[in-house]
Amino acid sequence: IILCLCGWLSTVVFYLFRSYFFEKKFGWHKKYNVPMNIEFLIHRYGELVMLLLGESVLSILIVSSINTVEYHVTFFAAIVSIVLLQYSHYKYQPHSPREHACRRSLRGSVTHYAIMIVYCHALVAVGTAYKMFLSTYEVEASLKNKDLRHLVTTLMSRNLAGAADKTKFTTFEHKAATANLFCISMAIVWLCLEFMWISHVGRAKYWKFIKTKQGIFCDVLRTIGVFLMGTISYYTVEPEWVTLIGLLGICFEIVTTVITRYFWDKQFGDFEDDDDGHWPNVTEPDSVPNEHVDEHDDQA
Repeated sequence: IILCLCGWLSTVVFYLFRSYFFEKKFGWHKKYNVPMNIEFLIHRYGELVMLLLGESVLSILIVSSINTVEYHVTFFAAIVSIVLLQYSHYKYQPHSPREHACRRSLRGSVTHYAIMIVYCHALVAVGTAYKMFLSTYEVEASLKNKDLRHLVTTLMSRNLAGAADKTKFTTFEHKAATANLFCISMAIVWLCLEFMWISHVGRAKYWKFIKTKQGIFCDVLRTIGVFLMGTISYYTVEPEWVTLIGLLGICFEIVTTVITRYFWDKQFGDFEDDDDGHWPNVTEPDSVPNEHVDEHDDQA
């Protein structure tokens, strides 16, 4: 597994290195790559994120229900958090092809591609953490009822014949590991959204924005939010509290995004789409259309 992961990472790093230092310099991206339809790309990326979030909801729903207040608090906090993650994702993404990183520049396009890969993996980890939180209550109920068969099924521990049983954790260790997974993945999700936004708007505009008082204020809010989101497990490992604090963190992230967008539009203005009815991947032709040539011939 590690070798497969290293092989995959090496291909992404090679793609970034080639795109940053060679393709634009020698014009390879225009000679050998097929132009993409940015509007269709936005649609497909949106479907991918919806699929990942939908799988997270499904993984939460298939967990056996436990009639406790803590379970239901964790369950509904997880559902609401996933809905807000969906809103946050589309709040960060442009809705016009002209605003997308793939249209803006080659480097912005490959950067967005690499960030999107990490972002999707982080979303999968978030859904897994929510399911593990709910499974914790099932484990605790099994321990209380001394139902060892159900406990083994829940933990799904598998060992080879004759191997020592070293895969079982205590309840606290299970909660701590799940809380760490949740906090790290949520912090990565937030960071990926921020970096995707920077790839869309461009580094020049971003540096110009953060040099203002409003930009510094928004960056401070982002830094505080990411730091708190990534350190929730240091304060508590109880699933209901971790999910509730995570829900508040997502709400704080959405408010920060709205504030940032307000100051951004105030400084740079709303984006005006100037596609003039063209397809998003179509540029102006180099040659003069035949009808224009006929008009010039008639005038001559």
